[in-house]
Amino acid sequence: MKKSTLSILLFLSLLPLAGCEKTNPPSQTETPTVSATEAKAEKILYIDNYPLTAYYQYELLDLSDLVVASLTYVNDKPVGEKEIITDYRITDEEKNIIQDKKRLTETGNYNYTISKEGYTSCTLSIEVYPSTDFKQTLGITSYPKTGYKIGETFSPDGLLMTLKTHRKTEEGTKDIAVAVTDYTRTIDGEDAKNYVFSDYKMHTLKITVDGYAGPISVNISLSATSESNEFAKNSYSDDSVIWKDSTSKMKLSISSGKEENGTSSTKTLYTSDEVKLKYTRADYSQANIYNWHYMPSKGNVPLLVIPIVMPGYENDATNKTWERINTCFFGDSSDTTFESLRSYYYKSSFGQLNLTGGVTGYVNASELAPSRNTENISSDDTAKLADLACSWARKTYHLNAKDFDTDQDGTIDGRWIIYLHDIDSNSNYWGFTSTTGKVGTKENPCVNSYGWAGTQFLDDYCYTYQHQDINDAHVIIHETGHRLGLTDYYSYGKQSYSPLGGKDRMDNNVFDHNPYSKRLLGWVTPNVVTGSVDDRSLYTSSHKEDSRVVIPSDDYVPEIDSDGKLLFNPFDEYLVIDCFANRNRNTEGWDIYQRTPLNGQGGRVFHVDSRLMDSDTGKLTDDPSSLFTLQETITGLKEQPHALRPISNTESGERAEHNYGLPKNADAYDEIRLISGWGYGNRYYDMPLSQTHTQSLDDLFKKNQSFSLSSFPNQFNGNAFDSGAKCSYQVTFLQVPEE
Repeated sequence: MKKSTLSILLFLSLLPLAGCEKTNPPSQTETPTVSATEAKAEKILYIDNYPLTAYYQYELLDLSDLVVASLTYVNDKPVGEKEIITDYRITDEEKNIIQDKKRLTETGNYNYTISKEGYTSCTLSIEVYPSTDFKQTLGITSYPKTGYKIGETFSPDGLLMTLKTHRKTEEGTKDIAVAVTDYTRTIDGEDAKNYVFSDYKMHTLKITVDGYAGPISVNISLSATSESNEFAKNSYSDDSVIWKDSTSKMKLSISSGKEENGTSSTKTLYTSDEVKLKYTRADYSQANIYNWHYMPSKGNVPLLVIPIVMPGYENDATNKTWERINTCFFGDSSDTTFESLRSYYYKSSFGQLNLTGGVTGYVNASELAPSRNTENISSDDTAKLADLACSWARKTYHLNAKDFDTDQDGTIDGRWIIYLHDIDSNSNYWGFTSTTGKVGTKENPCVNSYGWAGTQFLDDYCYTYQHQDINDAHVIIHETGHRLGLTDYYSYGKQSYSPLGGKDRMDNNVFDHNPYSKRLLGWVTPNVVTGSVDDRSLYTSSHKEDSRVVIPSDDYVPEIDSDGKLLFNPFDEYLVIDCFANRNRNTEGWDIYQRTPLNGQGGRVFHVDSRLMDSDTGKLTDDPSSLFTLQETITGLKEQPHALRPISNTESGERAEHNYGLPKNADAYDEIRLISGWGYGNRYYDMPLSQTHTQSLDDLFKKNQSFSLSSFPNQFNGNAFDSGAKCSYQVTFLQVPEE
């Protein structure tokens, strides 16, 4: 919208019960001849030169061109020369003084009064048009000193802040970044000026500026120690991360061909607000036989990132390398090739998981474990180094381990070891997640699961392993998925077998997490179908937490709590339907793994088999309650965990399903499989379980296309679920977004 100059109204005060409106400056005339008793002089203000009168929201009022003048009127006739007025004042309708450079935060038409004592006022009218897609972030251009000794005083030297503004108008998109110096600083809630560090702990420097729509803050972690090492140089979190929304919907019609199961319920659909997750992967974390404790998937979860320098790689321990580590873990989206670890999971979780914490200074492996073989490093060596590194960090920075155990399960939440050494796919100098097998107490948590990756993963195109000077967090994002409790969705043995078509965060490091993964992590609640449903609207999955539909087997009996909500068990076998959209976490990072992006959208159908095994009986169970409820023994200790997840997509050796005691044909089971929508005569329409292909737009379901197990028999284990249960539903995609 092109700005236009608006009319300026000049109102004149005349004799009682009389008046007139002048829209232009009065013209000069001769002085009228009147008697002294008839003369009535009046000084009237008018605008001699107009300022800018049309603005967009959040712009500054500009009065630099405003010129105010006055003419004297006698009996409503101008006399004398015009007078330029400089000592006027401008007020709004509430009599508030209006200053030049005022931020125009609200849209609409505004009439400001220009006045001076002894003069008749005039009116300045402006109009403020709306700005859209508005967001502001406070960025740190340069950091102050972040590592202090006890007794030292905080120094702001080196701190430079930038206020970034993004908005759209009818004239186009505007991105502005300006340096700001007018801000407040607090440390742990106290004024940062002359703040003296007296505690051995991490401190939070909070910087706040007045944004256009309110205060904006960013945090920097400071450490106080008896040593000179720095910790968490720019570990920060903010609430400015947003994701793009959409009103696009997919519509489904679901018909049930199942026989009545004898239940009295006539409800055929439980919407997401009528459903509770009975279990999440957090429950499994406490009850699995491997004693593997995952990090929390919700809340403010602290990470302790420790860079370990292997012998011979001391020259790689530079400030640039340290900054890359810190950026990949805690930076902004714009600082990396895709997302940082923190920004990715904040967005993927719909703001429910906020990774905080920081990066320690370098520590030499020879200092931690002088006798360890760091050249031919074993898995036991990596676990030992992770344990020793944690002890070193706690001692060096005087950290309280309880501060890193937010779920109070006796283990430190987020532990990452970043080693300085060449990566080698044939050795343990690779990227993976593992565990020490240890479990501590609430009062003394210890290291259990940990992430392990080299610095080269953070600056390489990992597919080609050609060194690049970039910040790339793809590997640590994937491995943190394991830290959260997710498995790999690709085959370890058959390179051609990939049940999700090579396109998922836990399959080839692309895409967002699929709806099943998000449900395990407790980020989304599904809509659960128990009968025929007509014209069900479903938001695209990239944008709405409640945009998933679950279809269980025919013999599924809903468990309803006292509030009337369905208690959904994700550790079961069922179908998942959502709508894929090429937005947000689904749009970037493809070139790194040489994959073709899905530039479109459509319906997705997944077959999930997430049933658990009771390790005591060797049988799959439909109800994990007995597995998740650990009974106290006579000695006061809890019984041995006995929950096991034997069904996976890995399809390899000892990980094959039959090695857990299941029948040999169970090796065809997958934890999650994308059902290809290629159809109606296409050879992939009836794709057997043993085959796959790279996922494409043709795998997405289109408008008016239908799905049922009977139509896709070879993508299932014999026209039924793996359990043998029937699922007699037919799903028709009535509408699929086309944007």
